[in-house]
Amino acid sequence: MALGQSKAAKEDPEYRARSVALKLLARREHSRQELRLKLMQRKLMPEVIDPVLDEYEEEGWLDDARFADVYARQRMDLGYGPLRIESELQQRGVFQRPECMTDISDQQWADRAIQARRRRFGLGMRALEAREEPDDDLVT
Repeated sequence: MALGQSKAAKEDPEYRARSVALKLLARREHSRQELRLKLMQRKLMPEVIDPVLDEYEEEGWLDDARFADVYARQRMDLGYGPLRIESELQQRGVFQRPECMTDISDQQWADRAIQARRRRFGLGMRALEAREEPDDDLVT
């Protein structure tokens, strides 16, 4: 037995829920919905999961606002736009826009989109302007 833990304690569903949740949170931030889903995938019952998650929220170990901020910053660094990030957050059970996204103006989002396009495709403004000119050969 590791560190004096009895076999009965390890088989206790509440102990198991606490242990698994804490290990998952130690790796990275999770939303409440993500963590609940992962615990349910491990065959733990909702009546055991919800009190544990409530306690972890009270302790500050589980925080959807913090998760949203960290997640949004990572996605912004990868070049994702606000609609995509908000959609992904909603899929993870977070329905509020993180503060790091509200601090960015529409012009800054547009500049980020231009930078992302340049990184991905290497197109400059001249190449885009040349592509937008209508062909005289085409008759419609």
